[in-house]
Amino acid sequence: MLFHVRIGLVVHGIAMLLLSAVAAIGQPAPAWHSIVTKNFTLIGDTAESDLRSEAARIETFRKAFGRLYPGTKLGNSKPTTIVLFNDAASFNAMLPKRPDGSADDGVTGYFLAGDRQNYIALALDQRHHRSPVVHEFIHLVLDANFGTASLPPWLNEGLAEYFDATETANDGTLAIGGEERGHLQLLRRVGLIPVTEIAATSADALRAMSAQRRQQFYAESWLLVRQLVADNRLKIESLSTNLEILKTGGDKLTAAFGEDATAIQTALTRSLAERSLRFATTSVAASADPLPATTALPMGRASAVLGDLLFEIGEADRAETFLSEALAADKNEPMANAVYGKLLVAKNKLPEARACLKTAIDAGSTDHWVYFDYAFAISREFISGGAIGDISDSASSEMLRALRRSIELEPGLVESYHLAALVELARDRDLDEATTFARRAVEINPDDADLKLLLAQILLRRDDAKAARELAGQVAALPDARGKAEADEIIKTAD
Repeated sequence: MLFHVRIGLVVHGIAMLLLSAVAAIGQPAPAWHSIVTKNFTLIGDTAESDLRSEAARIETFRKAFGRLYPGTKLGNSKPTTIVLFNDAASFNAMLPKRPDGSADDGVTGYFLAGDRQNYIALALDQRHHRSPVVHEFIHLVLDANFGTASLPPWLNEGLAEYFDATETANDGTLAIGGEERGHLQLLRRVGLIPVTEIAATSADALRAMSAQRRQQFYAESWLLVRQLVADNRLKIESLSTNLEILKTGGDKLTAAFGEDATAIQTALTRSLAERSLRFATTSVAASADPLPATTALPMGRASAVLGDLLFEIGEADRAETFLSEALAADKNEPMANAVYGKLLVAKNKLPEARACLKTAIDAGSTDHWVYFDYAFAISREFISGGAIGDISDSASSEMLRALRRSIELEPGLVESYHLAALVELARDRDLDEATTFARRAVEINPDDADLKLLLAQILLRRDDAKAARELAGQVAALPDARGKAEADEIIKTAD
């Protein structure tokens, strides 16, 4: 799971008092609406006009970005849902946690690459009636093209801030790389962090920073990226050539960009002293496809999405509250049943989990994880000593039907092949199919020792001792192999 946030100045204490006051006087819950564009699903408790404005803004930017960088992937294989909250108060319940367990109350938006889908969650800035949606979209693009873990935080956040400063020019084109006056004012007031410190900051260190220090980090990262782009030292389309160098820290800035940290620091200081930044923006033609109409979103569905979002960021208890609300509003809500089923599996409440997941399947779910989770929930009832034991014919048939459907929906999900091979091995009836499942799992993830040992066990059961010994030997030869004892036992049996 990849997770990136955008910070801003938000007075959450006052906002939550207002929210509590509204609840106390019995005001109705906010209405939720949705709009499904060509590339995104947007939902929100904000005005429909704001939802449409944000939809048009992100689709226009996405199209312009693709025109500016035609070789860049604009997303991954998963759908993206954008959740837009009307204000900081309503967004507060979705806040991620800081390393110390407290709510990260400086966050105004974040991007999350979840198991099932991508999420962008953000609060509307009431002063400007816009959100940091472009910032979070850039995190999605960077993740799809480079893997966000490969990017140092200053570059990841600096690029997101650089593109978030995009404005619409008088002629309708987008002006990319404009001034972010708030960042300039902040840096002129508090000064610059040493560039070597900026470049050496890790993702964990960034998350642990105070909101004020993080704002300074974001502002300087924006200025640094803007400087490098303006000096033609940083190009998005060839970014991957610099990443291995940059990952090692600030002392590699010279090798990555041909200019040492001292010179970069001097250039940033000079830029701050100027009344107006000298860099020119990049203009690109802007257009977007016509938007469909917004539709009312049932509260059951809205609560299901919020529950899923919280479950993805690891907040299972808060997620359960929203999922329970969703099922109270509509007991057959497919998404709520799917997510709640997975949550219940994690809590080892297997009968309840199976019921929820079966409801989602009966509703025609096309989520491959739902079918895997359903099979996994059944398998847990037959696990003894860490392995699947005496499994009934009806249970094994039910599991295999679900796993074949999961594989049909997502042929690359190694977990489905793995569990299917385990089921076939446990019932010892179709070892040919068990071998096929296990081989496919190894093909997808050839470095997984557990998968190799599973295939070796199946081959040994089929009296193919030579092939089983070869696979077990590969595992036994690995340094610090977890399954070395099992591998040695397979080799001994094969011999």
